[in-house]
Order: sequence, then structure tokens, then C-alpha cells
Amino acid sequence: MGQFSDFQSAIFRALNAEPLLTAIVGSRIFDDTPHEAETAATALPRVTLGDQSGSEAGSDSHDASEISITL
Repeated sequence: MGQFSDFQSAIFRALNAEPLLTAIVGSRIFDDTPHEAETAATALPRVTLGDQSGSEAGSDSHDASEISITL
């Protein structure tokens, strides 16, 4: 579980730090789907981090995971 929250946090921070993206969507980058009615804060365009999945991808000598996320 920790790997998913760490990964999601890192992606969220990276997206918010990208000036070309924030020039388009402003502060409308969400780490979960907004459930409130469409307002100026949740209007399109926006970026929302969606479903995540993961699996073990290591070997006998290295620990690794493969994590996918939908934007």
C-alpha cells in the first residue's frame, strides 16, 4: 500500500511542478476524482490521477515493482 501512495504523491508533485502543464490547467490537478459539482475549481481542462495497479517485477537479486497509473 505504501508504494502506491508514495508513487501517487511523487506523480502529483511532479505534475504540479511542471510549468507548461500548470499554464494549461492551472491548479486543477487532482489526486482523486472531484465529486463536487462542476465549479471553476474542477472545470475542464484538468488532470486527475486515477486507478493504480502494481505487480512484483523483481528478481532473485533485486526487489522491484511495476506500478501503473491512469491520468
